[in-house]
Amino acid sequence: MMTIGTKKIGDTHPTYIIAEIGINYNGKFDLALKMIEVAKAAKVDAVKVQIIDADKSYARSSASYDIFKKVQMSLDDWRKIAVYAREIGMDMFATFTHPDDIAIAEEFQFPAIKISSSNLTNFLLLKAASRAGKPLIVSTGLSYLSEVDEAVRYLEAQGQKDIAILLPLKRYICAR
Repeated sequence: MMTIGTKKIGDTHPTYIIAEIGINYNGKFDLALKMIEVAKAAKVDAVKVQIIDADKSYARSSASYDIFKKVQMSLDDWRKIAVYAREIGMDMFATFTHPDDIAIAEEFQFPAIKISSSNLTNFLLLKAASRAGKPLIVSTGLSYLSEVDEAVRYLEAQGQKDIAILLPLKRYICAR
């Protein structure tokens, strides 16, 4: 069993439902707030966003750089969004891609940290995340079992106690 915010998660507790906002706020502050409001109305337990500094995380020549740079918001905007989520009683946390950015989770009082599948073997990020002392939600899509095992063993060696392992789909289900 683990606890995220005030919710206990485990076999004898209700399912903890996370609304994946990701980068779907399209870099728009008001849209991010609206998505949190809609998630609250839907009675989910948490919202998860991606707070990614494109300059620190991707080569400027990569497609990922362009995508994340386009939707990047200021830390001041994220701070306001995090305060708003807390004010309405919504757990909020984020995926980060750079070890230095884990400090944001602490500053914004996020109750958990999300590790994306693509960073499962980013041991500098895993180390920084485990040092934050928060539950970690770790995605494992397209990873080898040996990589998952190695990451979990590494986190446990860092003293990480609360680890939730997710197995996401290879591709999101949607109409084309």
